[in-house]
Amino acid sequence: FRPPSDIPAPVPFESLAPFGRVGVIGSRLWEALHSRPCTRPESDLDLVIDLAPDASLPDLADALAALAARCPVSIDAELSLEGLGEVH
Repeated sequence: FRPPSDIPAPVPFESLAPFGRVGVIGSRLWEALHSRPCTRPESDLDLVIDLAPDASLPDLADALAALAARCPVSIDAELSLEGLGEVH
């Protein structure tokens, strides 16, 4: 996982690694892929987390809250649950 270029490095995105594979979706993904502006000042950071089978949801919620407190944009996380689909 590499954070979008407009998100400063001190935001500890690696804190999400124990919970599963993390990816960026939405307008920030399109911006990174096409090198064209796709976000607005109010755009959030859309993450998808392929949740590890042994991941603790309360611990994930705490990690996302800590991350959101340090991130300059709001975070919208979607969980992908193996065999069950996505939860937004």
